[in-house]
Amino acid sequence: MNMNPNQKPEGNYPAIPKMEQHLQPAWGKAEVWVLFLLLMLYGISAHAGEELSSDMKEVTPQAGPPTLEEPWKFTLGVPGWMPGIYGTIGINGIASPVSVDFGQIFPHIDFVTSVEAGVQKGKFGLLGSLFYTSLAGDVGRDGLLNKIDLRVDEYIADIGVSYRVIEGPHGWIDALAGCRYTNLYHRVTLHPDYGAIGNASTQLADAISQRILQELSDRGIGDQLKALIAQKILDRLGELDEKYPGVPIGPVGGGDIDQIRDSIRQIVDKLDPALVAAVQAAAQAKTAALKAAAQQRIDYLKNKLANAIAGRIGTLLNQSASKTNYWFDPYVGLRGRLNLTKAFYLIGKGDIGGFGVGSQLTWQAYGAIGCQITRNIYAETGYRCLFDNYRDHGLTYDVFTRGIEVNMGVTF
Repeated sequence: MNMNPNQKPEGNYPAIPKMEQHLQPAWGKAEVWVLFLLLMLYGISAHAGEELSSDMKEVTPQAGPPTLEEPWKFTLGVPGWMPGIYGTIGINGIASPVSVDFGQIFPHIDFVTSVEAGVQKGKFGLLGSLFYTSLAGDVGRDGLLNKIDLRVDEYIADIGVSYRVIEGPHGWIDALAGCRYTNLYHRVTLHPDYGAIGNASTQLADAISQRILQELSDRGIGDQLKALIAQKILDRLGELDEKYPGVPIGPVGGGDIDQIRDSIRQIVDKLDPALVAAVQAAAQAKTAALKAAAQQRIDYLKNKLANAIAGRIGTLLNQSASKTNYWFDPYVGLRGRLNLTKAFYLIGKGDIGGFGVGSQLTWQAYGAIGCQITRNIYAETGYRCLFDNYRDHGLTYDVFTRGIEVNMGVTF
């Protein structure tokens, strides 16, 4: 029986499956060649990667995708700031102008340290610095004081964050925000000359008795007492709020002048009636015996007055007056670097702050030329100025601290 191969058989016979569907391969020739080529390229690239790695060569982009991880960068520097201090320092309402350059300060430096550090990762960074100086000196006197010892300790600590706004082959610019802490300690120690104090007190007692003798009045010396105290005592003491050469210190002992004057006035007012009576008795005595008795009384009261004055002055001058103030100043600013060559660059930093939180106003500016001595070591020479206008808690600190700065550091 002849049958058309395309004609379906009659009857209810089961369909015969087409074996070609099961024998057809899953990969065609094109797919096999693509797989073969990919395997060859993988082997070639892997072999080339091994050779570049062994020869410490830079891996080409075909060796693998670039890493997205930004490296950490650390900087540690030791700035040598050599500032002078210029402006006005006032304590408890008494102000003194200050103008001391670094050449005057240098002989009085007991200790100074300065360090700065920073860490950078990508666009963000953290930076901090610390400056501490301790100054000490003494001023010899030829009056009622042998000398005055002075000390100034100052801490300036700074911590902030940075964000890299611009970066390119010629340099970068960072935006800054942070806080600066200032701690200022002043101390004045007075060393009295007890011999000179005794002589001055005796002279004052003699002058008071002579003035009483001239007045011959139970009002005593009256309003002339202030002039006598100034002439015999305070003029020899000198002003305690004067400028001290080489040490930028405020008038810590400035209020002692008025305290000494008031204390002497109280002593004189207490003994004045008895001294006036003795002087009047001596003036009115009719006999030598009465005059001698009255003069003995006058001498006793004069010695008592002189000893009381000397004791009070010695107590007031044998002391140490000190004051500590500290404050925090938030600030914002910018810093940047401009590469001149592969080795040399310019760097600058500026900030402004205070805003009444600590200082009424504070600002800082730093500019330098730097040299990248090696890949990791740098050196900078520049100028730094820090201004503070602080007025609170009895302290007026309206001061420029400025001078040359030499900085050495390492980056890793």
